[in-house]
Amino acid sequence: MPSLTTKRGRRRWRGIVIVQGNRRERLFPDDIKKSRHAAIVWEEAERTNLHKSLAETIATDCLLNLWAGEYLDDVRTRFSVKTYKEKQTAFKRLIKMFDLTPDTPIDRIDTQMARRFLKHQCDTRSGYAANKDRKNLARAWS
Repeated sequence: MPSLTTKRGRRRWRGIVIVQGNRRERLFPDDIKKSRHAAIVWEEAERTNLHKSLAETIATDCLLNLWAGEYLDDVRTRFSVKTYKEKQTAFKRLIKMFDLTPDTPIDRIDTQMARRFLKHQCDTRSGYAANKDRKNLARAWS
């Protein structure tokens, strides 16, 4: 349910959705009824999107079962949910960029491919994001 919030003397509607620890938040322009309705509609849509994204688990354990799957299983037991999600999304982005399949041999992923992936992340997202992906994938490789 949207709530009214005041920031810098300005009242606005805020939509908040939390699904299994994932939080999404959005501020709407003002405190009129139209903005409240837009916040309600946004919350419903965002809630269904979060449920869908959590329901469809990526086949990271299919990609190089011995590498990504076992590594992520180990991370799930030893680290927090946030760390697990960060490492899982790094694998998702790598899989998506190169259209890798479950039967992809592990030796196909070489340093050139990793460099291209990190450069693409740096160009499209940020250097900080690319460094986080580098950290997560390097840890998995070691």
